[in-house]
Amino acid sequence: MRAEQCRNHRTPDTFRPIVQMVSVCRVGRTNQGGYLVFSLSRYAYHEAGHAIVGHIIGRCISEISILADTDRDYKGYCAFDVFHEDMQGFPQWRDGSKNPECTTIMYAGTIALRVLCEIRGWNYQHWRGIDHADFDAIYLCSLEMGLSDDELLAMEQRCQQQARDILTSHWNAVEALAAALLERGRLLGTEAHEMIRQTLGETSADWREANGRVLSKWE
Repeated sequence: MRAEQCRNHRTPDTFRPIVQMVSVCRVGRTNQGGYLVFSLSRYAYHEAGHAIVGHIIGRCISEISILADTDRDYKGYCAFDVFHEDMQGFPQWRDGSKNPECTTIMYAGTIALRVLCEIRGWNYQHWRGIDHADFDAIYLCSLEMGLSDDELLAMEQRCQQQARDILTSHWNAVEALAAALLERGRLLGTEAHEMIRQTLGETSADWREANGRVLSKWE
């Protein structure tokens, strides 16, 4: 899975990107039967990890999917709605923001897969291939921050720990979201936020349940 930014979608009144792709799962071959189910589970937990950490940090989910699209060469994605984030006064995650929270969210997919392997007794090193592109993208983003090697290492360690702390503290929400993705293939951001909030017992008003642009409408 590769963490990357989606192309800019234009509207008549703005030139800012309105949907930001944080994770893309590249299409790969899978065998039939149990391996196919396991492969989809990996993608589901990976994307659920991005979404849960994004929700807790405060981002607005646009759409999550593990449906294959061979035309665009990806297996799934987790996208966030930067347009509505800006409209609600949360511009801190824009492209080029150099916000470490963006790195935390990008690490969340691979951390979720690692935690899943730890829980089920699987060998993460054997299955981590889907995460390699995430690490490449994190590295490229880190170069833009202008940090020294020591500062960069410390930042990455903090981001990884933050992602792990969020995921392990809210693992029931990760499992619920992954199960929904396995059943339905794709969730709108409003559905994802509602499901996460119900699982976590959140009751206060949340503007994200009524927002979130659907990625497919803007492609």
